[in-house]
Amino acid sequence: MMINQSNHRYIMSRQPGKLDPSSSKALQELGDRLRILRILRNDTIGQMAERLQCSPATYAALEKGVPTSQIGLLVKAMTVLGVVDSLAMLAPVSVELMVANPAVRKRVRSVKRSLPTDSELDF
Repeated sequence: MMINQSNHRYIMSRQPGKLDPSSSKALQELGDRLRILRILRNDTIGQMAERLQCSPATYAALEKGVPTSQIGLLVKAMTVLGVVDSLAMLAPVSVELMVANPAVRKRVRSVKRSLPTDSELDF
């Protein structure tokens, strides 16, 4: 992050911290799998980019495993390639674990009443 001295605005860099080697390798392997699936469908990078409504350079970055690629674009690509169901295997968590663990359950906010209750009106 840099600070622009002229008007003191924060400028966020699009460059994330360097990934560890195992994370980089995993992204490259995912990109390779996307590339293989695209080639098996006889699609070009341009055709995939058109289907995903992105530029060919953006889709090529996804296939190269560039860490700044958008996750939404990845999901759209997997849908087009017919493998979106495999997303469930990325970080598998059993339904029983989600339901049983109180920390995972959605918190419910208390509702502030705008009207007074009967007991509040009884004075």
